[in-house]
Amino acid sequence: MQHIFSKKMQVFLPKLFFLVLFTCISWATQAQSEIQTATQYLTENATKHKLLKQDIDRMTVSSAYLSPTTGWYHVYFNQTFESVEVYNSLMNLVVKDGQVQHTTGSFVSNIEALANLAPISVSPIQALQKAALDANLPINDPIH
Repeated sequence: MQHIFSKKMQVFLPKLFFLVLFTCISWATQAQSEIQTATQYLTENATKHKLLKQDIDRMTVSSAYLSPTTGWYHVYFNQTFESVEVYNSLMNLVVKDGQVQHTTGSFVSNIEALANLAPISVSPIQALQKAALDANLPINDPIH
């Protein structure tokens, strides 16, 4: 009996492995397709969402998943500038049947123009002193 079970498992396990592998690849392909759909939508509707091409090119995927209850695909993008995520700047797109159905977001419009790109001319000690003063912390001894 154990010998028959062992032979059945030898046949079944590889089939199960390939089924699981195929399912994972299918999900990954679906996710990539939905991300591309969301990105293309933002590219085509940049003006509507007050975005520039650079804003779209620099965004990163925060997460993307299929909701099991609604069947909607949620794609979340983070805005980045100079390879740094912009705090609390997120764009959410809901994709259903290959079409973007809903968008919400808080991307900073034209962030490049708003960013102060002048070189920083404050030493680390000066930065600490300024931070302490801004936080109303007493500085008893000057830092040298």
